[in-house]
Amino acid sequence: EGLVKTALKGKLLSAEVKLESDANFDYGGLASVKGSLGAENISYGAITLQRLKTDWSLFNIRKPLADRNYTVSLTAEKLVIPGRENSVKEGVSRGLALFSAAMGKPAPKIEDIEMSFFKAAFRLDNSALAFKDLALRTNFMDLDAGLSIDGPAKTAEASLKAEIGANKIKMSASGPMASPRILPALSATLSAKFREALVGI
Repeated sequence: EGLVKTALKGKLLSAEVKLESDANFDYGGLASVKGSLGAENISYGAITLQRLKTDWSLFNIRKPLADRNYTVSLTAEKLVIPGRENSVKEGVSRGLALFSAAMGKPAPKIEDIEMSFFKAAFRLDNSALAFKDLALRTNFMDLDAGLSIDGPAKTAEASLKAEIGANKIKMSASGPMASPRILPALSATLSAKFREALVGI
């Protein structure tokens, strides 16, 4: 617990950090680990984040994938990324362009990125992967989403709601990961882009 400062890729990373962890070992090595990490007043160059909290529980680490049981949760509050951080802005703009195209609207132009809140939960159990309760609130978009993947069956279920300004979209995808059914129906080009994003997870 304490103040952490380090240089990373030419920029100063600073944060007030509290870490708690409990690890269990058996004859073969690390068997499970459980813990939490909290950080406040985080800065990386010009990027700032007021608060970050994550909890994790990882069991059967060295066993086959089908026997592993992992859970991870994450919350973050008040992130500010100045517009001069071009690499971040470009990535966000690409995502906005995809959603805006699905809405049939032009993508808004963004400068500074301000995120008031983010949360997500991850679970891996018996080869089934789930991202639950994903919520994102920013100065340009509100997003709620969920995703579950059945590894052995290679199928997926996903849902998404997004608001960009006054424009809204609600989507779902289900079926084989290689060719999920996406609703509402989109153009062939947009459908291909969303399928590519899903397969790339």
